[in-house]
Amino acid sequence: MRSRRLTAGLVSALLGVLCLAPAARADTTFGANPAEGINTTLSCSTGAPYIAFETLFPPPASVGAQSCMWTWNNPSVGTDIVPFPVTGGSGTITSVTVPAMPNPGPMAVVILTAALNATTNPSTPNSICCQVKQVGPTFTVPANRVTTVAQSLHVSATEEANLNEPGDTSFADLVGLAVLSPSASLPIRYTGNVGNVSITNFDGAYAYYPAPGGPNGEYAEPYDPAGFRLLARFTLAPEGGAKGLRLIRRPLRVGGDGRTLALGRAANPPTARTVQTLTAPAAGRAAASANKKKRKVVYGRGKTTIAAGKTAKLKLKLTSRARKQLKKRHRLKLTLTVLAFNAAGEKQKVTRRVTVKPAKRK
Repeated sequence: MRSRRLTAGLVSALLGVLCLAPAARADTTFGANPAEGINTTLSCSTGAPYIAFETLFPPPASVGAQSCMWTWNNPSVGTDIVPFPVTGGSGTITSVTVPAMPNPGPMAVVILTAALNATTNPSTPNSICCQVKQVGPTFTVPANRVTTVAQSLHVSATEEANLNEPGDTSFADLVGLAVLSPSASLPIRYTGNVGNVSITNFDGAYAYYPAPGGPNGEYAEPYDPAGFRLLARFTLAPEGGAKGLRLIRRPLRVGGDGRTLALGRAANPPTARTVQTLTAPAAGRAAASANKKKRKVVYGRGKTTIAAGKTAKLKLKLTSRARKQLKKRHRLKLTLTVLAFNAAGEKQKVTRRVTVKPAKRK
C-alpha cells in the first residue's frame, strides 16, 4: 500500500464521507448531473491538460493511453464517493447514468477503495487512494443521448476513523467510469473551477491512464487534473451490514452484577445477529517487538441474536482481568468491536473507542 497525502479538497471530501456523511437510503443517487453535457474533445489517447493543484504532484511524462478512467469530487457540489452513514454500511450500485456524447465507446463502471488514516495531528490525516476493488461489465450507449445503464456492483464503508486516535483507519468506496477506446468521447466537462490548495470548493478529478483491467491489491497513483467533472450519476441501494445498530455514545457503565456491560441495541432487519468484543493492546514484553503483529488482550465478549421484526439489547460479559483492572483504575479506555450480520450472512464491522466505568454505588 502506498500512502499519498492528498490536496485539501480531496481530503475534505474523504472526511465528509467518512466522518459526516448522512445515512444512505434506498435508491440514493450521487455524483454529477449528466444533463450538463460534455464540452471537450478530449479522448483517452490525447489525455488531459495538466492543471495541477500544486507542484507536489507533477504531471507524468506522458498521459495518453488506449483507455482511461475518471472519478470526480467537489465537496460543495457532489462527489463519486459512495454515501454511507458514519457507522459504515454496504450496498449495491444499481445503475449509472452517462451524458450525451457524439462518439461514445465501450465503458465500464469501476469500484475503488480509499483509506483515511489518523495521524498524530487530527487536522492532517493521511488519505490513501485508490485500490481497484471491482470492474463492472462493459457497455456501450447510443450517441447523443443521456442514457441509464443497469449495474449490480457491491460497495461498502467501515465506521469513520477516530482522528484523535493515531493509526485508526477508515475505508470507503468510490466509483469511477472507465472508457475503453482510445478515440471515444470522454463523459467529462471542463468547468474551469480550478481553485487552489486552500479552497475546498473546486472540481478535482482522478484520472488513470490506462484504465484498470481488473481488481488489484495495489494502491495505484492517479493523475490529478483540476477543473474537470465526471458527468456520471450513480444509484445506490443500501443493504444489510451495521445499519440498524444503535450503540451508546456516552461512557459505558457496568451493571449491578459487576460484570455485564450494556452496549446499545440492534434491529432486525437488517441486523440478525452480532458478535461483540472488548479489547486493549497488550502491554509489556509481548507487545515490545516491532517484528511481531500487535497483540490484543480481550476484556469482554458477547453474542446477540435478534428475531425478525424485533429489537434486542447488545451486551457483553467482562473478563476477570477487566474487573480487576476496573476495580484498581476506576476507568478503562478500550476498543469495542461489533460484527453485525444480516439474514444473508453478510458481515459489517464496527469499531469504536469506549470508556468503561464501574457500576454506580447504591
